[in-house]
Amino acid sequence: MNNLYVCLCAALTSRLSVFLERSLQDISAWLLVMFSVILADLMTGFYKVLKRDDMKLRVSKGLRDTMGKMAVYFSFVVAAVLVEKVSDIEELAKMACLCVIGGEGVSIVSNLLKAHGYELDVKELIKSLARKAKVSEGIIKKEEEK
Repeated sequence: MNNLYVCLCAALTSRLSVFLERSLQDISAWLLVMFSVILADLMTGFYKVLKRDDMKLRVSKGLRDTMGKMAVYFSFVVAAVLVEKVSDIEELAKMACLCVIGGEGVSIVSNLLKAHGYELDVKELIKSLARKAKVSEGIIKKEEEK
């Protein structure tokens, strides 16, 4: 009974890994772009810390946080790939990658602005985009002195 269970688990695991590999091949370019944007966010974070005098550069913390984000984002995309394959929802995995890229893009812009003493108000940005009006002046504002 135990040997049968082990053989069944091994067979299912190998089939699942082949299915996952084939599914991820469809979005491999998007995954590469996603990981590139995450690394760009890490670099702009380092740039921000180096430009500001009130922050201390801690490479290990930056790398640890980035690796954690990569694991969460990759899991999110894998889940989207599996849901896409099972339910025939087209482009779901690409949309998941674009969500990650968009979030990291906002973080990159925020890091670059903070490096020069400005702050990005994401809430105001979203309000402005939702209104489809001209860009308001409250989106980017000078950081308050601490």
